[in-house]
Amino acid sequence: MIRRTLLFSIGLLGILSFHAKAQSPDAVMEQANLAYMEESWEDAIELYNRILRMDVQSAPLYHNLGNAWYQKGNTGKAILNYERALLLNPSYEPSRHNLRIARSRIVNPVEEMPLLFYQRWHKALINMMSADGWAVAGIVFLFFTMFLIALFVVSRTIFYRKLIATGAALLFFVSLTAFYSAGRQHYLRHRAEHVIVMEQMKHVNSAPGGRGKDLFVVYEGTRAQVINKIDSWLELRFADGNVGWIASEAVEKI
Repeated sequence: MIRRTLLFSIGLLGILSFHAKAQSPDAVMEQANLAYMEESWEDAIELYNRILRMDVQSAPLYHNLGNAWYQKGNTGKAILNYERALLLNPSYEPSRHNLRIARSRIVNPVEEMPLLFYQRWHKALINMMSADGWAVAGIVFLFFTMFLIALFVVSRTIFYRKLIATGAALLFFVSLTAFYSAGRQHYLRHRAEHVIVMEQMKHVNSAPGGRGKDLFVVYEGTRAQVINKIDSWLELRFADGNVGWIASEAVEKI
């Protein structure tokens, strides 16, 4: 009797172990990718979302989900997931490339305000790495700065002291730049709220609650920044500088 119970327990553990392995994120990812290759877009979308419900997030996962939505013809959802991929990894080129393609589907895209050269440089610098990447770089450069300071203290030659001091000052500046970039990336990911319009066409109002007049129309896939909230209404600023109110159910947060 004891032996039979033991064998039953071992068998049950084996079944549970197999089931857990079959439902692991990697296994579900394989199923999702297979469904995508077979052009079963809805199955692929459901499986990719299942992985997200396992608290697993990555730029490739959001990228694949965006691809499935794009193939299904949903521009808003495709752009949303490409943006989420870039939020995790700003230098993820596949999503950056596909985002440009998906945006070409927007019926009447909002023209972005032109950036000055230093604004373009600033944006390019910030997007070189994720917040974690910049933080690690800042720590590394700060370590080398402290190392040079220690060399400066023990050095007795004026020429070398000047050279070391210059290098230490330069590395310290680079470390500060890295920490600033990390902070900016963290703000963009966790505090600055951006949304994507999900409806095919939506009127933007001059006041919340639909009490104002219609200002202009935006289309599915349009990106905007949230600058104010009242109940279920959001005040948005669009890339061309225009501002207006829209119902929260018409958009989805990146």
